[in-house]
Amino acid sequence: MTPLALAAWALPSKAQTPTAGDLSTEPIELSQVELSQLGISRNAAGISRNFIGIGGNIGFDDDSTVGDSGFAVISKLSLSDNISIRPAAVIDNDVTFIVPVTYNFVNRAVGVADRSLVPYVGAGVAITTDDDSDVSGLISAGADFPISDQFTANGQANLSIGDETGFSILLGVGYNFGGL
Repeated sequence: MTPLALAAWALPSKAQTPTAGDLSTEPIELSQVELSQLGISRNAAGISRNFIGIGGNIGFDDDSTVGDSGFAVISKLSLSDNISIRPAAVIDNDVTFIVPVTYNFVNRAVGVADRSLVPYVGAGVAITTDDDSDVSGLISAGADFPISDQFTANGQANLSIGDETGFSILLGVGYNFGGL
């Protein structure tokens, strides 16, 4: 048999229409891959997996890497439901890049008016672009709160540990976008 004849032989001779008895009313579970194929990009707590936005950094020590106050560009890129990278740039007289990798406590989310507050903790680096270009270790803790399907509020405390120890509070609002 040729491949074409074999393919024609394997096709059913008559199309089968499902009947009511063939259909199931049982709920099905969709995997994360199937959800992403449907365009659903939220984690188990209903929080958007990714966002980019703007905010402000309130610094408490100008000599440290995170101590400057200024305008901030914030973001969150989820690697999984519980692990995210949260790069931010604080812009003042110079630019400071804050790059923590965080663990998101999705299963411990507290529902507030059908929205979930998701706390997180993490560590990473803080890098300044001023004259001496400092690189410091970074400890971060914060929370995400969805304002709507399109926007997420974010608050994050940062402690830099290097030549100088510094502390800042980063507050912002991000625009949610789909998975990567």
